[in-house]
Amino acid sequence: MVSAEAGTRARVLDRLRLGDLAFRHLTRAAAVGVLLLLTGVIISLVAGSLPALRTFGFAFLTTERWNPVTEKFGALAPIYGTLITSFIAMLIAVPVGLMIAFFLTELCPQWLRRPIGIAIELLAGIPSIIYGIWGLFVFAPFLQQTLQPFLINTLGNVPGIAPLFGGPPYGIGMLTAGLILAIMVLPFVTSITRDVFEAVPGVLKEAAYGLGCTTWEVVRNVTLPYARVGVIGGVMLGLGRALGETMAVTFVIGNAHRISASLLAPGTTISATIALQEPQPMPARVTSITALAFRFPAFTQATSVPLLTPLQLQTCVSARISSSVTFWLGVPRSNSSDNRSSGSGLSRSKHWRGVIGKACISSAFLPRSARQRRPGRPEFRSPRSASIARSILQSMVPTKLSAAPSI
Repeated sequence: MVSAEAGTRARVLDRLRLGDLAFRHLTRAAAVGVLLLLTGVIISLVAGSLPALRTFGFAFLTTERWNPVTEKFGALAPIYGTLITSFIAMLIAVPVGLMIAFFLTELCPQWLRRPIGIAIELLAGIPSIIYGIWGLFVFAPFLQQTLQPFLINTLGNVPGIAPLFGGPPYGIGMLTAGLILAIMVLPFVTSITRDVFEAVPGVLKEAAYGLGCTTWEVVRNVTLPYARVGVIGGVMLGLGRALGETMAVTFVIGNAHRISASLLAPGTTISATIALQEPQPMPARVTSITALAFRFPAFTQATSVPLLTPLQLQTCVSARISSSVTFWLGVPRSNSSDNRSSGSGLSRSKHWRGVIGKACISSAFLPRSARQRRPGRPEFRSPRSASIARSILQSMVPTKLSAAPSI
């Protein structure tokens, strides 16, 4: 009887030990898999960027030119734009996010906490392209008429900071991109900071209140020191979002591949630079884009797009996208009849690129009557818009205009 119980206990213990061993190896494999994946990405980026680094050397990081025609590329302008826009975003989002979290955890009435929390979480769920379209057609014109003239008139003549607010009010630019990023980053910083503040033991705050501390003293001396690690984690998550944001920044930053001291001037970021590059077999451009992605954790390209009026800006973006996103729309170029597919027309990958491209572009840039026409060939509202787009394309692509899709 005793021996039977001992044998049963041994079998149960062996089964538990085997399960614990399998769990340990499974979790270890998952951790190692993440490291292997990260290592593979780094190796791929390094291998892909080596030709550009050999060709341009250290000058790749110190020059701002980006000329696909002469195949001369430099990463300084995108790196500068990425740092400036992310700095502006974090400078605004971190203090505002901390104050919102303080209010929700310490001062907000109980009946108001849930609506505000839901509103903040809804901001995090809005797609970035929606932020970009809203920023281009609503926020940028508003800044062009209100905030930017105010900054130019009040701070444009102050010694020391005058260059930061010089130039005409374009509407788009690095300041606009930074403000859009601040709005996008704010929900992440606020949500994580609020959860960390709520995890602070209530007995610590009650003890501080019992000693006669004010709400500000409790927050500064009890809540913040206890939740410091979590707050830093939330800030780093928001910074990662700001550094890697693509579509929203591409819409509002202006995509001018140059460095300007003015925050109101158009610029570019690493993500915008990579995203807008046309998928053409140009080895120098491809390796330069890979080197750009390897040098900084973000994705996307740049072409100088001057802002004229809102209508001309819309026309300019439409013309640029009609050329650059032909690949994403899955439509072969007019001079590439040999690439036309038979039957239903598109391969599986081109089909899904077409779905994404049509959803993101035709609804934003084409009039309603043109959305049932051939994708990738935008119809402009007037001959004047078409002529403006053609002149802008001609200035951006110093080759024969007939090589671009007809507009």
